[in-house]
Parts: sequence; structure tokens; C-alpha cells
Amino acid sequence: MRPKLPKTISAWQLMSFLPPGAADITSELHFTRTRRMPNITRPDQLLIKVKAASLNPVDSLLVYGYGSSSFNLLRRFTSNYGCFGLPDATTAENADFPFTPGRDFSGQIVDIGSEVALSNLNRQNKLIIGTNVVGATWPFLSTTGSGSLAEYIVCPADYVAPLPSNVSFISAAALGYAGLTAWSALVDAGGIDPVSKSSPSACSILITGATGGVGFIAAQLAKLWGWKVHVTCPSDKKALDLMNVLQVDEIFPHPTNIQTTMKYDLILDCIRPDYLNTTTSFTTSSSSSSSSSSSNTQLKQCHFIDHLLPQLPSMLTYLNTSSNRTRYIMLNPPLLYLNDYYGPFIGSGIAYSQLLYSNIAALFSNNNVYNTNLNKIRWVFFKPNNKVLNYLLNLLSNKQLIIPVDTVYQFNHVPDAFHRLYTKGKRGKLVIEVNN
Repeated sequence: MRPKLPKTISAWQLMSFLPPGAADITSELHFTRTRRMPNITRPDQLLIKVKAASLNPVDSLLVYGYGSSSFNLLRRFTSNYGCFGLPDATTAENADFPFTPGRDFSGQIVDIGSEVALSNLNRQNKLIIGTNVVGATWPFLSTTGSGSLAEYIVCPADYVAPLPSNVSFISAAALGYAGLTAWSALVDAGGIDPVSKSSPSACSILITGATGGVGFIAAQLAKLWGWKVHVTCPSDKKALDLMNVLQVDEIFPHPTNIQTTMKYDLILDCIRPDYLNTTTSFTTSSSSSSSSSSSNTQLKQCHFIDHLLPQLPSMLTYLNTSSNRTRYIMLNPPLLYLNDYYGPFIGSGIAYSQLLYSNIAALFSNNNVYNTNLNKIRWVFFKPNNKVLNYLLNLLSNKQLIIPVDTVYQFNHVPDAFHRLYTKGKRGKLVIEVNN
């Protein structure tokens, strides 16, 4: 039975992006009790009462306008074709604001679309009113009722999976975005087959920045699938203790100075590049009129040709030279950054040209490390997938996967969670309890 729902809800939202150099997020991030209740506008959608949400490193960039040029274009494009769970959006729904942060959530279904009701007839794990679920949404849906720092959100049924009875809302809220990105890195970009019956005991992977959510989960998955796992991390005791929990094969406590002669079949680089500075404005003159109300200060000036030059990753020398299947996976590709700098069309052209040139340059470096394969340096992006999410939740339920939580915040202390997100020394996810 559909519960009685309020007409307005509480949420955290921005009406403009943070200006460059702003250290206090409360200058733009505000709490409201009068946000309109999001409505189901497509038959495949769910209305979910959020119990818990978590922050990811990308959230620290999004509030400064990172990706806004790409996201605005994606909202307009996908709404026209009904993709990614978007309705035929109005001009207001296509705007950058109000922007509600948050990708991850766990909660309870309070309403379902007609298509979901029909599909439940053939679904083993039915998504009905009252079902507890876990999910994660695309960053560009934050202005369409899908930002998780709100009491209620709307999202497609394909973005969620039922919550196992022995997994808490807090633990589940920390899983989605990082877990799905880790899967995309290892399986989609890295080419690992998680269901292979043969143990790849000779296969090795290096994961840089493994104290982050994506790296931490990726290390566990690779280990579970039989790979030899080496990781890098900061040298403080908390970081090393966290890495020891993983029971990986090797820990390098100084990420920029790896002392090894090992050559890896797969490298997952999770370290954020210097140009993604959270105190920099990512909006440009090519952004929407809404975002241009904040500072249009561009990123640090760089010559056009410099962006076209090959950008060889620093860890490339550690890649195996004897195999055509070796891959270098970048968690922080320059695509969104360059789209913000030049606009989505020119920026995308430069970004993909840079990727191609980097692969060509790598072909002739390090004694022909790539043989003849021009698709070894790869990018990875988050991608919603309820089947993968269900797989990860089963691992979490069976205690085969650990998601460390650094701090749990109450809903009225979201600014404190963001301040913690910006500080060094975090050793786990930051979770916000939205509805007790």
C-alpha cells in the first residue's frame, strides 16, 4: 500500500557552484525544508525514501562545477530520447540548479512506476513498496530529483538492488558508486572475467591509491578472483593498517616511489591528478546561463597544443612488456576537465585525440611495451548496473567484501561531512544518516 507522502521534503542543495578558492561550502550549499517532492515521471522509475547516503571524492569536485558542461549536454540529449531514466525534461529540469549532491543511497521504496509493477510478475527479487534497496545514480541527474542528500529521490528500477537483511543501511550506502566503478575498471576496461573457472595465478595487478573507495574495493575483487594484488598507499599507520586488512600480496607505502622490478598485467591508477584542484572553478563561458552566474574563471591557462600532446602515465614503466593483453586503467581521465575548459565538442575531440596519441607514444616507449595494440591506456567511468550491484551486495552480505566507514554524520551535519571529504587522512567512506 502506498504510504501518505509529504508535498515538500528536506534536502541539501546549491543554487550556484562554489567560486574558485572558496573553502567554506556553506557559502553555496544550503539546507531547505521546502524542496518539492520528486515525482515518478516514467513507468520504469521508483520513488525511494532515503535512509542513508554517502559522499565520494567526485562530490568534492561537482560542487565547484566539475563536469557541468558535459552534464548539461547529457541531460538535454538523454531527455529527448528517454535515456538514463530521464523524462522529456523541461528547460527548468535541464538547468544546472538546484543541484543536490550525492550519488550513493540506501532506502525504502515508497512508490513504483507502472512498468516496474508489471516486471515484478517475472522478477525473483520483486521491487515493491516497502522493499529496502541500495543504489547509485549518474552525476548529471542531480538536478532531476536524483541527488541522494535529500529525504526522497527518484531513479530507474535498473539502478537499484534489494538490500540483504543482514546488511545495514549505513554499510550499503557506502557501496554503490565506488563498487560499480571498481567493477567497470576491472571488468569493462580491464578485461577481467570474474566468472572464469581457471585461476589466473600468474596474473598481477597494481592498484595505486588503494585507500580510496574504488581502489579498496577493486583490490578485494581482484584478490577474490585469484589475481596477485599489489597496492600503493600513504605511509601513515592508519593507511597501512587498512591495507593490511586486504591481505594483499604487496604494499608500497610511498606511491610515487615504488621499489620493485615487478611488471604488471593490469594497472589501475586511482590517484587524482594535480589539475583536479577542488578550489578551482570548472565553469567556462561555454557553460549554461545558470552556471555562468557563478564565477566563469577558467582553469589555469594552458596552451592548446599542450593538451594535444601525449600524456604518458607515470606508472607506465611497471606494465608487463610480454603480453598484448596488458592494460593501464585511468580512474581520472581528462575528458570532463577538458570539456569544461573548451566546451563539450572541442573538449571531447582534444581528450580522445590525447588518448590516441598517448597510446601511439606508448607503443614506441619502454622497449615496445604495447607490442601492436593501440588500446591499452583506457579510461573508466561509473556505470549503474543492478546485476553487478546485486553481486557486490551478496559479497558484502557473505562478508567477502569489506567497506570501511570513516565517519557517520547526521543529516543536519552534511557541511561537516564535506569538510572531512576535503581533508587528508580519511580512511573509509563518509556516510550521512538521512532518515532514522
